[in-house]
Amino acid sequence: MSPPQTLWKKVTGPSAGLVQQHYVEGRVEALYRRNKDLERLVAQALAGNPRLAGMKLGGDRWLKVYEKINLSLQAASLTINFNADSWFSTENHFPTYAQAYARSGRNGAQAQLLGDAKNPPVIRAQADDRITFNNATGAASAKAPARGLAPGRQGMDRIREQMEFRANPNVRTVAAPAATGKDSKYADSGNRRFNPEAKQVFAALNYGRRLHGSTIDYGGSHLVLNPKFKVNALYYPSDTFYIQDASSQAAFHVLGSLVAWAKPVMLDAIIQSCYFDMVLPDTADEKLLLEGHVFSELPFTGGISEMVLDAKFGSIQHQNAKKFASKHGIKLVMVEPATR
Repeated sequence: MSPPQTLWKKVTGPSAGLVQQHYVEGRVEALYRRNKDLERLVAQALAGNPRLAGMKLGGDRWLKVYEKINLSLQAASLTINFNADSWFSTENHFPTYAQAYARSGRNGAQAQLLGDAKNPPVIRAQADDRITFNNATGAASAKAPARGLAPGRQGMDRIREQMEFRANPNVRTVAAPAATGKDSKYADSGNRRFNPEAKQVFAALNYGRRLHGSTIDYGGSHLVLNPKFKVNALYYPSDTFYIQDASSQAAFHVLGSLVAWAKPVMLDAIIQSCYFDMVLPDTADEKLLLEGHVFSELPFTGGISEMVLDAKFGSIQHQNAKKFASKHGIKLVMVEPATR
C-alpha cells in the first residue's frame, strides 16, 4: 500500500530567507530608536573635522550638515567589485550572485568555507560571526519565539543557530588535483544547524562616486545593485574584516550616523563627497570602504541594474559580459582600466 499523500511538508527548520528577514527586522528596529549618545558622537565628529572648521556647528547646527550627508549616502550606489578575467574569460551562466558560504557548500553533513589569499577561512568566518552578532544590542534577543499560526519574529538566539558559522579552529587543506593548482584551505563549521544560504552578501556603498566602484582591491569592474536592496541592507564604516562587533552597524535611514565611527581618513572622504559634492579617485584602502551587507538572495535578473566593466573593448571578457548583460537585462558600461 502506498503511503498517504499530504499537502504538508516536513518541517526541517526556518528557511534562509526567513532567518535573514527576522535578523534584519530586529536590527533595524533597534537602530532606528533614538540614541542620544550616538547623536552626541555624530555632532562631535562633524564639529571637530578641519574641513568644516569655521561653520560653528554647536547646538543643533550640526543637523544641517548631517542631513545632507545622510541624503547623499542614501543616494549612493550599492556595488560589488569583481575581476573581469575571473568572471568573463568564459561565459557566465550563473543565475544569482552566491556569497562565499553558499559557494563552499558542505563536506558531508558539515558546512565549510573555502578561503583565499585575502580571506583566511577561519579568520574570515570568525570576523563575519563577530560583526553580525557581537554587541548587537537592542535586537529581538530576550523575547522567546511565539508559537502557533502566527509565530512572530524569532529571537536572536534562534537566529544565531541558523546563521552563525562557529568555525572550528583548525584549517583543513585539500590537495590540488593538478600539479599546477594550489591547495584549497577550508574552515569547517562547528554549528550543525548552520544554513549557508542565511549568510549575507558583501557589497559596498560607492559614496565617493568612484569610477571603478567602491574598491579596486577586489577588481576594477563592478555591479550596481537594484536600489531596492539598499533599504534593508546593514552598513559598516570600514572593511568588516577589521571590525570587532556590531556596535557601529547602521541602517539605511540613519546612514549618516556612520560618521561617528569612521576613522579620520574615511570621515574626511565622506565630508568631501557627501557634503562638498566631490567625485573621489579610485581606492584600494580598506579604511575607506563603507560595507553594505545584503541579507537576501541576489538574482542577476532584476537584482542588478548596471554593470561597469573594466576590460578591453572587443575582448573575450567584453563579449561574454555583453551576453551576460543582455540575458539578465543589465545595462553594460565600459570604462578604461583602473590604475593602482
